[in-house]
Amino acid sequence: MQKIISIDKTVGVVIPIYNVEKYLKECLDSVINQSYANLEIILVNDGSTDENSLNIAKEYTLKDKRITLFDKKNGGQSTARNVGIEYFSGEYKLKNKTQTIKENSLIEFNIEGNNPYEIYTVYKSYKAFNDEKDLTKFTYPIIDYIIFLDSDDYWELNCIEECVPRMDGVDVVWFDVKTVLDGVNHCDWKSNIKWLNFSQEYILDRNDWLKRMYDYKMRWFYFAWQGMVNFTFLKNIKLKFINYIVQEDDYFGILLFSQIKYCYILPKELYLYRIRPNSIMAYQTKITAKNIPAFFKKNLEYFNNDAILTREYFHVTSHVQTCIALLEFFKEQNDDILNKSLFKYLLPTYIKNAYEIIHFSKDPLDLLSNVEIIKDLMDKNGIKPHGVEFRFKNELPYAIGSTILQNCKSFKKICKLPRQIYKILKQNKINQKLFKARVIEHPYTALPELYKYEDIAKIDRLKEHLSYKIGLTFLKGHKYRYFGGYLVFLFNSLKLFLNHHKKTDKKQVELIKNDFFVAKLEQRLSHMHWELTRTREILEQRLANINYELYQLRLFEEQKYGKFNENGILNINQLMDSMKIPVSMQNDFSKIFYKKSIIVDITNDYLDLYNHLNKFDNIDIYAFEPNEARFALSQKEKLKNLKLFNFALGDESAIKRFLPVEGSPQKEYMLIPNFYNVPNSSLVNVVDIVQFLENLGEISEYDFSILKLKLNFHN
Repeated sequence: MQKIISIDKTVGVVIPIYNVEKYLKECLDSVINQSYANLEIILVNDGSTDENSLNIAKEYTLKDKRITLFDKKNGGQSTARNVGIEYFSGEYKLKNKTQTIKENSLIEFNIEGNNPYEIYTVYKSYKAFNDEKDLTKFTYPIIDYIIFLDSDDYWELNCIEECVPRMDGVDVVWFDVKTVLDGVNHCDWKSNIKWLNFSQEYILDRNDWLKRMYDYKMRWFYFAWQGMVNFTFLKNIKLKFINYIVQEDDYFGILLFSQIKYCYILPKELYLYRIRPNSIMAYQTKITAKNIPAFFKKNLEYFNNDAILTREYFHVTSHVQTCIALLEFFKEQNDDILNKSLFKYLLPTYIKNAYEIIHFSKDPLDLLSNVEIIKDLMDKNGIKPHGVEFRFKNELPYAIGSTILQNCKSFKKICKLPRQIYKILKQNKINQKLFKARVIEHPYTALPELYKYEDIAKIDRLKEHLSYKIGLTFLKGHKYRYFGGYLVFLFNSLKLFLNHHKKTDKKQVELIKNDFFVAKLEQRLSHMHWELTRTREILEQRLANINYELYQLRLFEEQKYGKFNENGILNINQLMDSMKIPVSMQNDFSKIFYKKSIIVDITNDYLDLYNHLNKFDNIDIYAFEPNEARFALSQKEKLKNLKLFNFALGDESAIKRFLPVEGSPQKEYMLIPNFYNVPNSSLVNVVDIVQFLENLGEISEYDFSILKLKLNFHN
């Protein structure tokens, strides 16, 4: 039995639920049986239409008083997660519908006033209340951290226990994910932690994340259920999910990490991510109306009940809303580091995806007006359009050929085929008129030439598809239909069928012979590659730490001697230039070379300062070296006029950790709060900077005193 651990921090858990009766119990069992017990669990039934999802949620709500169940109109995962955020933020006022408490029953509440997501009822177990008076006092709980979980996935039972201690002093704990294939044969998905090659526990700041994203040329980023978030931080940055879109965790994750101060990297697979058919992402499954969210199904009529086209429009319009929201955020931030880091690889992906809306002749959400901004950015930054495959497959030859192939497998469907083809031909004429009218009104929505697409190489492969060849043959026959064109089409299409199946049969024979052995070999090679990659990363990290120490020691030896001109006379102006003193300040700064002066240097490059000034007997330098090895070496050298202290100056008197920045030997160590069990870090004493200066009584004996600080770009 799992040991239950009680700690004073309260964790809010938010679980959206939609048609997951097959998986929900496994999910909820992994939550209520967590080894960390101090949880406030929010279940949000997002208009489930299956038989048991809501009933299962009610069952678990009844037996566990930590659970609060919201039953609402369907609006997608974004709205469900936002219900959790807004409830914990105190944005809802609850009024009890149930007047008396009965054993083994659920207490029902209504939302008074603000109810943007049409919440029907809120349920709570009778166990959560002592008497009827408690019903009128029921309100939202105060939480410290928030975490999201999808209802078809589940956690390891120690997930929360692993995260909570590591949340001390950070904004986010980011853990790893393991995939579980359920009814899907193969999936290439892997977590962002693996894409970014984080193999050790590590703490990064915002700029480290930006650098990592840039160095690994990441063209996407998302974050929602991959970790735990400090709830005060989340409220302060006023971040929520964009409502009524798919891939809402892209916007949420990018804005979250663009504003963090510290994030704890925890490369343990604590989250079990289920890859299954008929999910929102619909891996390896036929697209039907079931794959379209209930709140979006009203748009089916605009696309002649074509589920594939409607779903594609849903995805593209989601990209448009995400792209515009990201661009607005970056404009508001006006942060050069942020813009330069993410505009090279990440943002072009969202810009290209959003631009694909031009391929649709109809736009029921009226988002096409955003294309002008997107097109302007593409032109300025040399971003090529994407989506040649979608465009090609929706053009007349491929569309007709695909319809013929889908409807030639039974006599009943063959009889309906002429009507289906007539509809396509008619709709194509309508679409052409719509496109022309649109371009006249909005020239920026014109479809680009095919050769301008970045994925133009796909065209040759698409032209080899049987759908395209059949469609092209039909259109030629249709053109000469009054001269026996349809008979010629039947003859030519038969030849195409026979040639295609001959090639296909040959390929399948070869695949059957090798498929089993290749699959096993690929599986073993993939596992070996992953293990080797992890081992390499660990060794590279250790080597980087050793190289950094050696680099610091070499730097120490190289910087012991001052710089003088040929005559041995110090050139003051040249010295100030090498110290990067602004010309406007050099006149005042030069006085320190002739008067009794003190410099308190709390930066990491004090040796460089000493290198410049060690020949001046009138200048004393106070510096700070938390690293024990370098402090001992410095003391051994007995450096003149340098008073070195084995602690760091900070904003408070406390014990903190000293952590090397991963994989960057040129960058100094950074001082961080005393995080839980951080590998490769050491505890150091931190003295309050104001207190230190006040206790420095001899500072009044000097004519000039200078405090050298390091800028903190986070604040």
